[in-house]
Amino acid sequence: MPVEVQRCPECSALLSAPTTDTCPYCGARFVAAPQARAAPAPGQTVSERVAWLARQSDVRAALASSQPIESRRKPPIARFVFGAAVIVLLVVMSQAFGRMSGLLASVPIGMAVVIGFGLVRSLLREQSIAATRADRRAAAVVAKRTHVSGGEHANTAYFVTLEFEDGTRQEFDVDGKQFGLCAEDDLGIAEVQGPRLHRFQRFATEA
Repeated sequence: MPVEVQRCPECSALLSAPTTDTCPYCGARFVAAPQARAAPAPGQTVSERVAWLARQSDVRAALASSQPIESRRKPPIARFVFGAAVIVLLVVMSQAFGRMSGLLASVPIGMAVVIGFGLVRSLLREQSIAATRADRRAAAVVAKRTHVSGGEHANTAYFVTLEFEDGTRQEFDVDGKQFGLCAEDDLGIAEVQGPRLHRFQRFATEA
C-alpha cells in the first residue's frame, strides 16, 4: 500500500505521516491534508463543489479545529522604522533650508506630513485586521492575476480570488510563493482574516 506524502508549507520538507499537524524539521504547524477522496459530481457549480467539500467528515473536522490561525506575514516594523527615520531626516532638512528660504523649508515639512499620514493609515489598517476574527472556510480558487508596477525596478503584486460555500467571492493579496501553489479550480481550506488570506491548503481528490 503506497504511503501518502505531505509537504510542509513552510520549509517544503516531505513528510510521510499525513496525520501530523507539526513539521518535525522546522516546527511549523498546519492543518494535516486528508487522503484523496472521490471527486464531486461533474457539472456542479463552484459553490456546489465547495459545499460538497465542506460536507466531508475530515474537512468538517479541520474547519472546526481549535488550532490557532497564525499569520505568515511578518509585522511591518521595518516599514514603520524606515518611515520614522525619513520623517526625522525631512524635519532636519527643513530646519537647514529654513535659514535660506521659508518656502523651501515648507517642502520637506509637507513631505514629512504626507509620509506620517501614510504610516498612521497603515498602522490603523493593521490594527483593524488584527481585531477581525480569523476563520477557516471551505473555498475554491476561481481566478489568479498579477499586477506589475514601477519602471526599471518593477514590482509584481499577486492576487487570488476565492469562492466560498455561500457563493460569495473575495480577492486576496498574496505573496509569490502562495500564488504559485494555487491553481484555478483547486478546492481546499482557506484561513482568512478580513481582507487577508493567511493560508490556502489544497485538498486532493481522486480522478
